[in-house]
Amino acid sequence: MTLNFLTDIDETLLTFKPGVSSPRSTSSVMNAIRSYAVEVKKRTPESVEAEINIVKKTVPWWSWTTFLERLAMDPARFWEYAFEYESAYLQPAEPDLPSTFADLKRRGASFFITSNNPPDGIRHKLRLAGFPNPERIFTAFLGATQMQVMKAEPLFWRKVIPETGVPPETLCTLGDDFHDDCEVPFSEGIRRAFLLNRDSRNTGRQLDGMTLIPSISSLKELFA
Repeated sequence: MTLNFLTDIDETLLTFKPGVSSPRSTSSVMNAIRSYAVEVKKRTPESVEAEINIVKKTVPWWSWTTFLERLAMDPARFWEYAFEYESAYLQPAEPDLPSTFADLKRRGASFFITSNNPPDGIRHKLRLAGFPNPERIFTAFLGATQMQVMKAEPLFWRKVIPETGVPPETLCTLGDDFHDDCEVPFSEGIRRAFLLNRDSRNTGRQLDGMTLIPSISSLKELFA
């Protein structure tokens, strides 16, 4: 069976550690930028916020690197700092994810990332999820910054489908959000989805062509 998975990151490959209550989120690289600028660069919080707001107002589809350049941060040092910062409360959503994906690839699957994260954020989040060399698993990173539209919009998927370079009928989504990962891509012609239901948040969801799964590792049954 040939399936090309359009794979989400947040709450799919990466999730909060048990017991973490947070105003932070899986999209909190910005908090790491603020912390690094104050703790390491010795900037005042007010000056940091001023620079951040300039980027937000002048760069419609920024990446995290845009903020690092504005704040004169060394990228290598910052991303190590961000990894330690976010490792305190984020973890891989399942054990041994790289092994699971490698096994599925050997059985004929392929994987693309479809995410609202910018490209540098995608690499960062995949590292947190246990993928130090994500190019070995994922064919391409198709993020909102490249598409210049968010996943919740039909246009995102309209752009993604030809970007994959594979027959549309082989595409399927893999994610945790019924709207973003099922309803919207289906509106643009994708006809198969695997929706995660680890914490029962999607119990009762139904859509022709959608399958509820308890874990990513359970996909191995498709390729047995």
